[in-house]
Amino acid sequence: MKAQSISLAEAFRFSLRGTASSVTIISTQLDAVRYGMVATAVIPVSMSPPSLVVAINRTASIHDPLEKRGAFAINFLSDINETVVRGFSEARGEDRFLFGRWLSRKILDEPESHSLPCLAGAQAVVLCRLSDVHRWGTHSLFIGEVSNVLRTDRLSPLLYCDGGYGSFCPPSGTPMVHRT
Repeated sequence: MKAQSISLAEAFRFSLRGTASSVTIISTQLDAVRYGMVATAVIPVSMSPPSLVVAINRTASIHDPLEKRGAFAINFLSDINETVVRGFSEARGEDRFLFGRWLSRKILDEPESHSLPCLAGAQAVVLCRLSDVHRWGTHSLFIGEVSNVLRTDRLSPLLYCDGGYGSFCPPSGTPMVHRT
């Protein structure tokens, strides 16, 4: 390995560019306003209770509404959603939701008025209640306890690596394994 003459932060950013990550759209709704952002910083935390962590920059427009709302959806995208994510990431505010078909789904045990925007055609949508928030550097880590999961049988996740989109498809004829 050769020595880097760039800052530690830039070296770190450059190293992450070579790591493929699943592409998601994080969405929430506060009152009648929908908020969303494209994210790859989504990590499963625990199976008991089922939970995930999402890293969101504190300057992102979704940050404060998500914290106040206390619930969010993680839309895991498939390869058929590439045009949706491109349009969504370039638009601002409510205009983001002009890309793709968005449905309202509620967190279990909450009134219908507390629905969250969910992308129809996403590979999976995980609805979460906010359990905890940790601030670190420029970001907040939102820990969400899974309330509901909507999914398709299509397995072809949209991935992001080195500034571009791609996908991973299991070999044809490979069955999806389901364990209980």
